[in-house]
Amino acid sequence: MAIPVTFTVRPADGGVQVTVQFGIDTEPGQRLDRAGRTVKAHFIEEVVVRHNERTVLTAYLGPAMARKPELSFRLENVRAGEEISAMGRDNRGAVFEGTYRLS
Repeated sequence: MAIPVTFTVRPADGGVQVTVQFGIDTEPGQRLDRAGRTVKAHFIEEVVVRHNERTVLTAYLGPAMARKPELSFRLENVRAGEEISAMGRDNRGAVFEGTYRLS
C-alpha cells in the first residue's frame, strides 16, 4: 500500500521552507478499541529527504507522532527546476515516495 506524500513549499530568506505531509493516520499501539483489544501500532519509521539526489535529511521516527504527521525543514541555495524528494517506510512495510519540482 503506497502512502501519499504532499509538499508545501514557501520562499524564506534566500531559501525555501518545505513541509512534507504524509497520508497516514498514525497509531501508537497503546489504545484499546471498544472490545478492549489493543489497537495495532501504525507509524512512520524512517524518512529520507533528497535535494537533487543529495540526501539532506534522514529521520528515524516512532509512535510518538501526531495523528496526521508532517515534517518541516528549510533548504537554502535552491533554484527553480530543482527537485526535492521524500521517501521512507512505515512499521507495516508500506513504502512512500513523493517528488516536488521547484518553480
